[in-house]
Amino acid sequence: MDKTVFILGAGASVEAGIPAMADFLDRAQDLRDSNLLNEEEKKSFSNIFQAIRTLKGVSFHTDLDLNNLEVVFGLFDMGRILGKMGNYNANEIDQLYEDLIKVIGITIDLCTVVRTHNDGSQSIPGPYPSFVQLLKNNFVNNDRLMASIVSFNYDLALDFAMHCEGIIPRYYVNEQNNKGNISLLKLHGSLNWGEGNRGQVEPLNMKSLLGNGCLDGPFSESRLIVSRKFIAGMPFNGYSIRGPMIVPPTWNKAEHRYNVGAVWQEAVNVIAEARAIYVVGYSLPETDMFFRYLFSLAAHSDTSIKRFWVFDPFPSIKNRYTNMLGPGLREPRFQFHEKIFSEAITHIRENI
Repeated sequence: MDKTVFILGAGASVEAGIPAMADFLDRAQDLRDSNLLNEEEKKSFSNIFQAIRTLKGVSFHTDLDLNNLEVVFGLFDMGRILGKMGNYNANEIDQLYEDLIKVIGITIDLCTVVRTHNDGSQSIPGPYPSFVQLLKNNFVNNDRLMASIVSFNYDLALDFAMHCEGIIPRYYVNEQNNKGNISLLKLHGSLNWGEGNRGQVEPLNMKSLLGNGCLDGPFSESRLIVSRKFIAGMPFNGYSIRGPMIVPPTWNKAEHRYNVGAVWQEAVNVIAEARAIYVVGYSLPETDMFFRYLFSLAAHSDTSIKRFWVFDPFPSIKNRYTNMLGPGLREPRFQFHEKIFSEAITHIRENI
């Protein structure tokens, strides 16, 4: 059986309305100045932007892009571990970290649109429905081809699109979530993952989320407000679980290994067995050495990769991949295509 892995970065969700790392804080600031937040949420948003302004004011000796969520999240995470960040004390840093989780989750919530059609069916805008159709038509219940998805994204656009087509994701967070149609391995956590009463990670499926009133807004165009529900405490099996459980997109993931270590291990397994790898919208940022290490470990296998195709609209990304990949993955096995996700789906469909 030929095994395929799709690796999805933030660029894959942009067409669904989810902001990329470089634009995320701009979108969050727009929300802070809107009437879509309650007072407690506005306070968390304001705390984060005040902290960013403060850090910009004292960053004379460093060149950090504090307009980029990836940089800010990594800085806050490091500050939380070290107990030092500018003039903030340890308790203030912990609070800022919690506020940032809220800002990330609520911003994605309010950018995740669910459309309900006249026939009662629902869909997510953008390319994810087409991607799920690609999976359904070529990989689900197929004895010849098998697919897994490795995602760096927190959002639930793909999860919801899979739900609409009756495809159940295998998250590999715990044994209860290893049953499904296709593995969806979210390396940085997910908005639908929370912390249970014993500290365990509990991923809620779409049926549970929708049953807990996670759609909000007009019938024709709602928002998937999962983070708001988790922050308040999501009812589950007789107790409340809190979240969302997300991991900073930086090299330092050691403290999270007990929560998502099984996900990372399965990602290594599926990449090691893959004959075809399609990377969409993942810019291979210099700050995230994690994927380079993960891919290096997976590459030490007996499986020969026939295809390693990267899809990204920015041509400068190509060199990052050619610098990472060894001589066994040169052209024509390696191909770089200047395409967005919707264009990539068409290209892959025509060449499977």
